[in-house]
Amino acid sequence: MRYGGWVPVVAIGRIVVPVAAFTSSLGSDGIGSVGVVGKRGIPLTHKGKSTSIGSSMPGYISDRPLAKGLICIGEEANARENDSMLRAYFAEDYVFHGPTGDLNFEQLRSYFASLRAAFSDFRIVREQIIVDGDHLAARNTFSGLFTHVFTQSPIGPVKPTGKPVQWEVINTFRYNPNGRLAEEWVQTDYRSLLEKLGVQSA
Repeated sequence: MRYGGWVPVVAIGRIVVPVAAFTSSLGSDGIGSVGVVGKRGIPLTHKGKSTSIGSSMPGYISDRPLAKGLICIGEEANARENDSMLRAYFAEDYVFHGPTGDLNFEQLRSYFASLRAAFSDFRIVREQIIVDGDHLAARNTFSGLFTHVFTQSPIGPVKPTGKPVQWEVINTFRYNPNGRLAEEWVQTDYRSLLEKLGVQSA
């Protein structure tokens, strides 16, 4: 639906999705099933249960190959150690753009190693994935039990608390013509993360 010549949109990273792409149908009990229509009207699959009006945004997982590859790399080569799989997935000139600056592949690889070392049962869950051409936007949940020193926290080494920690990360990914990850932009709330790590604010 247009309002005065403009179309309402939702921005997810660098991907802009028309609000009309988010569709819902309500039953007599007020509970609706929610879905997303992607580029050229191609539906994206809906992960999770039906959602009532007024609740938080449900999770949508695209059924495109890039989305499936992202889920696999997160589970098999980031949350776990699989160096050969990781190197095959990332382009040689890969660049990570984060809140504190840019990283290359080796630096990012080291960062994930520090996460696995610090958090027992470290997990990455892709809550939402939207694909548009060679770009992909994802909303992710990182979690684990904080049992060892986190050497690469935003402020340097942080001692463990023994408590479970969970935080959200939002990424936009760009893939090269060969389907390898070439560039990534990340947004996350470091202040909230540090609080969860037990760091007292000044």
